[in-house]
Amino acid sequence: MLSLLISIQFDAIVDLGSATFQVGHLRKQSAGNLIDAIINTESKRQSPTIIAYDGIQFYAGEHAQAYFKKNQGPIFRRFTNDLLEPLSNFVNDKQTPEIENIKGYQTVVLITALMNHITHMIGGNESIDLTLIHSPSWDVGELQGFKQAVEELPNVKLFMTLPTPAAVAITHFSSRMKEYDFKKGQQVIVIDTGASTTEVSLLNAVQNGNETEIHLIANKEFRAGGDHISKCIQDNFVTPKIPNYSDKNLKLVKRVEDAVEKAKIVLSAQNTAKLVIESALGQYKDLVLQITKENVEFCTETIFNSTNVNKLTTILNHVQLESAPMFLFYGGSSRIPKLTNIFETAFNASIQKTVNLDEGAIYGGGLVAANKIPGFKLVNKFVVLDEQKPELKLNEEKVIKLNPNQKTEFELKMKFELGEFNVSEEKFMVTVVNETTYYEKDEKGDKKKKTSQNLNTVDVTYSKISHKGMKLEFQADVGEEEPLFVYTCELQTADLDSQSIIKKYEPKKGGMGVPAKKMTEIKADTKKYTDIHTQVMEGLTKYTENEDYRSKNEPKLFLNFSTDATAMPTLVNATLQIINTETKKAENAGVLFTPTCTYKYGKRMVDSKTVKEAAKIVFASNAVMDKRRLFDNAYNEIETILINSEDFVQKYPAAEVSEGDHLFYKNESEALETAIQNARTHIQNLPSMKQCTEPECFDDRIAELTKLLKNIQNIHNQVTTRAETKECSSLTQTKFKSALKALQKSLEQANNFTNNLTQFKETMETCVMIRALEIDDEIIPMTGEEENDVQKMKKLRKTTDKKASKSEQDQAYFSDLYYLYSLQNANITETDELSAYFTKGMLKKLKKANSDCSFLNSTYGNMQKKISQNNQKEFEEFQAKFEAEFQNRPETTCEEISNKTKNVEKEQQELDKKVKDVRSETDRSRISQTLEQLYKQSKDYRRQMNLVNAIKENAANSVELIQDEMKLNVTMADVAKINDKLQTKLEKVDVDGLDKLIEDLKEAFKANQTQDTNKEDL
Repeated sequence: MLSLLISIQFDAIVDLGSATFQVGHLRKQSAGNLIDAIINTESKRQSPTIIAYDGIQFYAGEHAQAYFKKNQGPIFRRFTNDLLEPLSNFVNDKQTPEIENIKGYQTVVLITALMNHITHMIGGNESIDLTLIHSPSWDVGELQGFKQAVEELPNVKLFMTLPTPAAVAITHFSSRMKEYDFKKGQQVIVIDTGASTTEVSLLNAVQNGNETEIHLIANKEFRAGGDHISKCIQDNFVTPKIPNYSDKNLKLVKRVEDAVEKAKIVLSAQNTAKLVIESALGQYKDLVLQITKENVEFCTETIFNSTNVNKLTTILNHVQLESAPMFLFYGGSSRIPKLTNIFETAFNASIQKTVNLDEGAIYGGGLVAANKIPGFKLVNKFVVLDEQKPELKLNEEKVIKLNPNQKTEFELKMKFELGEFNVSEEKFMVTVVNETTYYEKDEKGDKKKKTSQNLNTVDVTYSKISHKGMKLEFQADVGEEEPLFVYTCELQTADLDSQSIIKKYEPKKGGMGVPAKKMTEIKADTKKYTDIHTQVMEGLTKYTENEDYRSKNEPKLFLNFSTDATAMPTLVNATLQIINTETKKAENAGVLFTPTCTYKYGKRMVDSKTVKEAAKIVFASNAVMDKRRLFDNAYNEIETILINSEDFVQKYPAAEVSEGDHLFYKNESEALETAIQNARTHIQNLPSMKQCTEPECFDDRIAELTKLLKNIQNIHNQVTTRAETKECSSLTQTKFKSALKALQKSLEQANNFTNNLTQFKETMETCVMIRALEIDDEIIPMTGEEENDVQKMKKLRKTTDKKASKSEQDQAYFSDLYYLYSLQNANITETDELSAYFTKGMLKKLKKANSDCSFLNSTYGNMQKKISQNNQKEFEEFQAKFEAEFQNRPETTCEEISNKTKNVEKEQQELDKKVKDVRSETDRSRISQTLEQLYKQSKDYRRQMNLVNAIKENAANSVELIQDEMKLNVTMADVAKINDKLQTKLEKVDVDGLDKLIEDLKEAFKANQTQDTNKEDL
């Protein structure tokens, strides 16, 4: 069995038998079943374990089964029984020409093709970690071959392997944990009867901490199964009744096999089954006969006779516990009732069928894999150990049992000559940063602390033990003349990791070296390495020269091993330590050695060159498969359109002419007939063309089919589009014309609006004078004639001194403004004398008017641009075009007219908005009144200032001025009193304070009058 597990993003399991496989995936953080099924393209859980090869492309699973029906020769079955055999041992017909270019390869090619298919079933671009559930008879060589094969596929890695009976036992135990005493151990015998083999395995389940270990103790294999029972039925009850039957007639053999297999399924529940083999009797006459349960039982007893079964029962010799083992029956052939009776009789025991074939090994394998993957929360945890695995040995001494995914340490007693070791002085370089602190004054004269850095290099020395050449040769034996493999490692002393030490003390950010103050710590860390090497060397010397020391200490080499998913070993590192024989402890951490290792494979191993060549063949098949799929799609499209063309011609009868108001013109009909004939001829000629074996050939074929297809499609599209256009044209034309009329009306209204903008023109005249003052250089210039008027108005200004102070410049704005205003208005006679009378509020108002002028002018410009750049002419020409077309052969589609209608509507909406914006801004704006208001305010402030001066000087006309301004009856005496009271304010007043002072004066006069009235009353 095989199992596929994808970790991280997608966790999947594949239960692959020699006859069928199924795919599922592990679900993280979910309740219920751990496995979800992945169905094949026929919506089935089970897929046949078959590979077909047509000389160019591989087909796997249900696709191979489909190919099998039309070509029975290049079909590979039952190849999972031995991955190291030549693949030709598993082909239906060794003489079939399709397999000529792959005949010399091992079965690893078929495994690569199969796993390539499975990864495509899973889909996606995630990295795939595979967990392989395999037959217990697979050895390390087969597993390593499988590993190399799958890891040639993109983003695939073999994660874990475990034997099928262990996975089956775990599936059984996982839901019955309370029924067994795993502390004492529970033995189980799994009988797995597949299509071509029967495996009987003894396992022991024992608790170890929070995990349950499943140990595979022994396995017995019988190379017979359901296929052999079927062959017996064929040979004894079917083929003798077929005249001139021959195994070379592969089509007939296939029909016989299929019929017998269906009958076997029926007979697992019934006593008889009708068997029909089409054309078996010649001249299209079918063979019809009855197969009985007795026939099946006869063959079952023949294949699984007492001699063969007794060989399997020797598994009982390996039973270790006093209590009898339990029995589990698994595999496709376990459905045969007679087979159950045979095994129960042979083992004198009841055999359970508790493991569902639809889950079986998938579920058990998933539990083992999930135990090693972060993110899975498991109630029951399982680990699998295979006691049948070979041992890795060093000089006949056992080093490690080669189980997958193991980590272990092996103690090797050192035998050495002191002269093999020596201590050498080594060094590494450190960039050191020396910092110097000093002070310097800044611009304000304050002292600031500064730091300067100087870089230099320092050599740090250390001592290191070296060995002239420590070489270890391991080997794994499988009971054959030559070892399974030889694993040779040369050990070299691991150097001091100086870079890690330096990095430890370098600044985290922006550092160019190690601070000088950290050098003491670097040397201390380095000394630890030196001390270890020095102490070990001293120990080796004492061990050689001192008898007393040698009796109490012993040098040992500790070898740290790990194994991969196939149980192949890797020496991670080795440590040399001097061990005190009494305390069993070392004086220090010891000297670390790093290995450089190589494998030398025996005949039961697959070399990497073979695997890479196999992958190359499969990848070439993938490329052809992709192109063939595109070719098939193009071919199907051609066939479909040829069929549709018959309906097309009936639906759209061709006219007798090639012009006028018709849907399908004569010249188009002739072109369509030619295109159809060319396509049919090409398709008819395809079978006689040379078969494509390269992607480039398919590209040419696809291009030709695509060209033929488009020739037909283009004519179809022209006619159908024309028909659709005629159907929808009336409504779409009406909408377009309505939209165009609306646009024309909006343009007329816009032109009328621009010709009657009296208020806007008055506002622009004011804006020209304000913009001529150049108050804000950053404001966007005005557009059109207005900007020309601004430039002319600038030349009329009196004040052009750019170096004036701000207050002088502000006054200059009003001086120039009133002067320009006087040029436009004969009633304005005072300009310079009034320019001094302005407030901050007036200046702000002037600047806002300047900004508003820019915005109003821009809004008007946008409207004018929209009016002048309208597409009315283009739209009118478009209307004339389609109106003319619809009188003859319409080419403009309803969709085009609809899209153009949207453009017309959009243009009309935009135009209306521009006009609305100008109207809104013009109505809202008070710019036209700004000059008159500012001019009046200056005159008012001048009058008020004259009043203030008169009061301040007790002028004779002050009484008259007060009466005019404040509407109060006062006397000179009142003026004198007020002058004394508000003298300070009167002296310091400016234009910005006039409004407040006038109010204060008014209140003061009123208060004074009230006091005088009160005195009179007294």
